Amino acid sequence: YRDTSLIILHGPSGSGKTSLIQCGLLNRLRIDVDAIISIRRNENIVNSFAETVFGIVPETGTDSQKLLFTYLKLVEKYNHNLKEIDTLDDIVVTLEEEVSTHKQEQYYYQKKQPEKETGNSLKKETIAGAIEAKEAEINKILSQKHDLQKGFKEDESTITSALAGLKEYFQKLFKHVGAAPLVIFDQFEELFVYGSHEEINRFGLILKFIFENNVPINIIISLREEYFGHLDLLQAYIPNIFYKKIRLSHPNRDTVE
Repeated sequence: YRDTSLIILHGPSGSGKTSLIQCGLLNRLRIDVDAIISIRRNENIVNSFAETVFGIVPETGTDSQKLLFTYLKLVEKYNHNLKEIDTLDDIVVTLEEEVSTHKQEQYYYQKKQPEKETGNSLKKETIAGAIEAKEAEINKILSQKHDLQKGFKEDESTITSALAGLKEYFQKLFKHVGAAPLVIFDQFEELFVYGSHEEINRFGLILKFIFENNVPINIIISLREEYFGHLDLLQAYIPNIFYKKIRLSHPNRDTVE
């Protein structure tokens, strides 16, 4: 395909997934060997992806690798701040409801209860103090929210610049190999067995970048079927990740023939 495509190949251990790709599929593809990129997780799948993919086009790899990690770091920060703002908004709503309740109580003691009743004056002072404290807390939280929002424009500008640089590299990659590269992630279950939450998140962000920007790359993810369900950890980044999938069972005589 000229644009992005992803296929999931899953099956039990020993069913021949790697052999099917290396000996079957690759022998039938009419693309240059340089357009076939095989990646194993090794110590970290994001590092392996960066070192392998950004090492193909001469004299651009190192800078593009740095650009990728800058992009990932900024997007993580941006998403974290968005969640932080949502949390602050929830806190403000709760505090405003409490202030509203206190003001209703304040009205009750001011208008409905005669001043001469013992303790009313003290209760009104207590309620007024509570309202003042809650409103001060609301103002403090709104100030924190404002500070977070101030950094958004600068981060958005840097993210946009990094995106442009990454897209430019992949266009150069497409021209360099003469086709949409085929990226094969073999034994992908290693990501779920050994990978951290941060590693999975960063790889998800890479896939999201590829699909949202129609980067000309074809992807095969090969993994053992007991880890097939773990792919839903990436579904938040690529909702249609399960759209194209192939299950490979243990071959029998009829299948081989």
